[in-house]
Amino acid sequence: MEQERLARLKRTRPDVEEKSGLDDDSDIEERPSKRPSPCASSSSTSTKGKSNATTSYTGSFDTLDKSGFFWHGAIRQTANKHTTPSLDTKPVFRLTEILPPSNLPSGSVILVAQPGTDGRPEVHHALPGWVRASPGLAGGSGCMHVKLMLLFYKSGRLRIVIPTANFIPHDWRDIENSVWLQDIPLRSSSTPAPAPPVPSRSTPGIGMESFAERLEYVLKSLNVGPALEAHLVDQRRDGDVTLPLRNIDELHARWDWSRVAAYLVPSIAGKHIGWQNVIRNGHIALMKAIRDMGAASDSVKIECQGSSIGSYSTAWTNEFISSARGISPEKWLDTPKTRRSKAPHPNSLRIVFPSLATVDASVLGRPGGGTIFCRKQHNSKRGKILMHSKMILGLLSEEGKPPGWLYVGSHNFTPSAWGNLSGTGFTPVMNITNYELGVVVRLESANQGDVLACWKRPARPYVMGKDVPWMQNEHM
Repeated sequence: MEQERLARLKRTRPDVEEKSGLDDDSDIEERPSKRPSPCASSSSTSTKGKSNATTSYTGSFDTLDKSGFFWHGAIRQTANKHTTPSLDTKPVFRLTEILPPSNLPSGSVILVAQPGTDGRPEVHHALPGWVRASPGLAGGSGCMHVKLMLLFYKSGRLRIVIPTANFIPHDWRDIENSVWLQDIPLRSSSTPAPAPPVPSRSTPGIGMESFAERLEYVLKSLNVGPALEAHLVDQRRDGDVTLPLRNIDELHARWDWSRVAAYLVPSIAGKHIGWQNVIRNGHIALMKAIRDMGAASDSVKIECQGSSIGSYSTAWTNEFISSARGISPEKWLDTPKTRRSKAPHPNSLRIVFPSLATVDASVLGRPGGGTIFCRKQHNSKRGKILMHSKMILGLLSEEGKPPGWLYVGSHNFTPSAWGNLSGTGFTPVMNITNYELGVVVRLESANQGDVLACWKRPARPYVMGKDVPWMQNEHM
């Protein structure tokens, strides 16, 4: 749980000066043509080339325009006090650069946090102008692990930020984290309103959600709607309604998302039944994003880096690699369970996690590993600092396909974050423990993957009998 993690971190943090595949070719019984399919379409309504706006927004990916905005998105690491200067040469994000200047008057704030031990959704006033919301967690089990900022400006600009860092000084100062950020303009009067989702030809009722519509789904799931209404009630009572957003559904209609090339990948805690719900969550949402960008490939090799390592069955790692390849989950569900359980771990999967020696050699040593939970070798490219980033790098070697893709967000490489798929091809079920959120971007070159990945590539393999994974409970 997040509160427990922060409590452990507070106890163990050092004093520092103040400056976050299974792919069998076995015969599969043919299903009726009316069987729902999650993969009937391979295009996305949320990506480039869809805008008719007359306004020209200059710049390119990871590049500021003349006004200092990222109209085409950016992925950067966070600034860190302990990096090696000669290695830390690329642009970074500081929280003070992401947030509005402190001298500007603050507006209304909605803070989404972990619910109480009973897991019930809550909304209440925390401070004047602040409303705290918590989503529901069945039985109180799981974690609200989403890291997300939506910053609305009086000019109409919206800045969306998905960091891997928690909102505590340690995460933005002492350990390495990553940030995806993009500025979104208001939709101009000459920009057509977005078209409704395109229904799948073979899956009635399943549409192709845009980035903004998927974001609306996430905000509703996080219980932001009632919190927004609480602000509106207060402002109507005071006779001064200043909220830039009166209803969550206004997001896709009032702002111009046509320059967003990233794909939003959420995990919503709970049990999701049926393709219409399963396709929006966890590693199946990742699969859909990969297919939509044209990157489905059996040749993909993935490297998963995060701050927590779970317990992996061979069935689950093959389930995940199937999604990472962009393979329809129907094929996975059609494979007999006994065959799934006997399959070895896929050799195209690598987990990047620090060894005990890596933690000991880091600038803060073992006390600095308070937010790192049993992971495998992972070395930052910027010096002897531990990484709290969460990334998955997928590289392809197939002609006619993109060179690869990169995931950045809150998902650690665990079943709790990415979910477990079960059920049948007719009635799939996805069980997810945590709330998570991230984005997937298409790479323009394999070299871009090297540039954006936060770890040294190729990662040094573990040496059997010599290297021991860092395990906080044993090594602190």
